[in-house]
Amino acid sequence: MKRGKAATKLIEDDIKKLARVKEANPAIRCFLIIGSEGKLPSRFVDSKTGKAIRGVQETSDGVRYKVTRVCKAAASFEKKESAMYVCLVEVI
Repeated sequence: MKRGKAATKLIEDDIKKLARVKEANPAIRCFLIIGSEGKLPSRFVDSKTGKAIRGVQETSDGVRYKVTRVCKAAASFEKKESAMYVCLVEVI
């Protein structure tokens, strides 16, 4: 698990670690959970819809991942920027 406000490098380092685990064990699925309190994690969540950014993305080193799921908790559906988010990121 990593905080949404963590530096991009730290998040990418965790994704790369999971990629090495997956490379050693291709039959398993590897996930990173990103938790964000009060701020939309724009790298993983579409700011207009509040939903997962679809499609395969890559780290700066070319490790592929996708946002599998985004869960949001907010007082209202309109306050997407100040909600609490949890993103499930799968390393491909």
